[in-house]
Amino acid sequence: NHSKDKAMNVVCVCVREINEGRSNPYKIWLDETPIRTGGTPTQESAKEFLLLKIEQWRKEDYIFIAHAVIAEARSLHSLGYDPRKLKWIDTSLEYRMLINHNKDYSYGKHLMRNGEVRTVRKPKPKWMQTEEDKQKGGRAEASLAGATYKMLGINLNTKHKDEMRDLIIAGGPFSDKERDSILDYCESDVKNLHKLATKIIKANLKGLKPKDKPKLMKEVFLRGDYAARSAVMETLGYPIDNESTENF
Repeated sequence: NHSKDKAMNVVCVCVREINEGRSNPYKIWLDETPIRTGGTPTQESAKEFLLLKIEQWRKEDYIFIAHAVIAEARSLHSLGYDPRKLKWIDTSLEYRMLINHNKDYSYGKHLMRNGEVRTVRKPKPKWMQTEEDKQKGGRAEASLAGATYKMLGINLNTKHKDEMRDLIIAGGPFSDKERDSILDYCESDVKNLHKLATKIIKANLKGLKPKDKPKLMKEVFLRGDYAARSAVMETLGYPIDNESTENF
């Protein structure tokens, strides 16, 4: 929460580490209390534990996957970690690439933000559309719920997501029950990201000409880096030519 501030207040972090087929979930509540692993208190605070773990993964050349990297990158920046150091895949950007260019995924059944499953059809040319056509018109949404439904067939509870988001934005203090609900909600957001990224990239790869396929992953990481840099720019401010601006 406090997303309009230079440093946001990060409530918790949920990560799912995928390594050689093994999946290790981390659910970290960032209230600076010591983390207990197997009943033994660690020396670090929750924040220190998280940042040490992220740095370890970076050194081991892990890829970080998020849906809308700007949000995750801003969170890390607020915690004092430079997100530009990491190798990112942004499933939001990759899914947008897919639904913008591939009619097999642009149309058909899609999950909307209000939780409704709607059939999106190819629109008529603008000069043939009636007012009724414009009202009925719709397009695929690139939200996490929308992408997960289309690519994996999993229907996320959008109403519950809205409730948890509003609870977090309200800022607490949180009861033990609310804390557990927030952690479960955040964990549910990350548990399918690896499968989602894999499915989207395969679909984007399928739509490319043979000569362009070797360049795809380079461009995927370039888009992820763009999102991380955008997050830092949103935090620190947009660069402008100060001298020209004053002269103007």
